[in-house]
Amino acid sequence: MLTKIAGLGKQKLIAIGVGILALIIIVILLITDQLGSTVKYDGQYPVSVKSQKGGSLKITLDGSLTAGIPWEYETPEEENPVITYSAKTSGENITFDVTPNKVGYGKIKVTKRRTINEIDFPVAEVYLEVVVSEKSYGLQADFVTKSEKAIDGELGADDTEQPYYLTENWVYLPADGDWRLVEASTLERPKQYVSVGICDNGSRYYRVDYLPEEQQLDLILKSEGLGQEIKLKALYNDKNQIILEKAE
Repeated sequence: MLTKIAGLGKQKLIAIGVGILALIIIVILLITDQLGSTVKYDGQYPVSVKSQKGGSLKITLDGSLTAGIPWEYETPEEENPVITYSAKTSGENITFDVTPNKVGYGKIKVTKRRTINEIDFPVAEVYLEVVVSEKSYGLQADFVTKSEKAIDGELGADDTEQPYYLTENWVYLPADGDWRLVEASTLERPKQYVSVGICDNGSRYYRVDYLPEEQQLDLILKSEGLGQEIKLKALYNDKNQIILEKAE
C-alpha cells in the first residue's frame, strides 16, 4: 500500500513538472511571437512598429503621401536622452532603430519641407512618442503614439521665374513677381477678407482671413507679366477652417 501511495505521489510530481515546463514554453513562445510581430498605425503618414531584442524598437514611417520630398529628423540635444536612435531611408520610408537609455518619455521629430526659390515651406511634421520602463530583464522601449500635421499644397507656374504656392488659406509668392489676388467680381483685393504681407522666411503672401456671409469668396490670382489667371474659391472645409481651392 505504501509503495502504491508513493508511486501516485511520484506521478503527481511528474505531472506538475510537465505542466510547469509547458507553461514556460508557452511564455517563451508568446514573447518570441511578440518580438517578431509588427503593429501598424494608420494616418496620412502610416507607421509600423516592431519590438526587438534587448527592449529596442524598429519604427518605420511611410512618406508616400508626399513622394519625392525627403524626410528630415532631429537628433536628441540633451547629453543623456531617454532614447537614442539611428535612421535609414528606403524609397519613401524612413526607419528608426530605437534603443532605450533611461526610464521616461522620448520623442522623435520628423519633418518634410519644400524648397521654392531657396525658401523653405513646411510640408509635414510628425512626432513619434516612445516610453521607456524598467522591466525584470532591463529597460524596455514601447511606442506610445504618433501625432502628425500634413500641410502640403500645390505648386503653380513652376516652369517660370515667378512660381506660386497654394496651401491652406495662403498664396505664397516666393519669387515675388506681379501676382495679384483679387475678387472675381471687382478685380480688386477685398481688403476686409484678404491680407497681404511678407513671411518670416521672406516670401510675399496673400492670406484669406475671413469669408463673407455666403461663406464663399470667388477670387482670381493673376499675373499680367505671365499672362496667367487662376480662378480660386475660398470656403470652409469640414473642420470649419478656411481653405483655398482651384475653381473649375
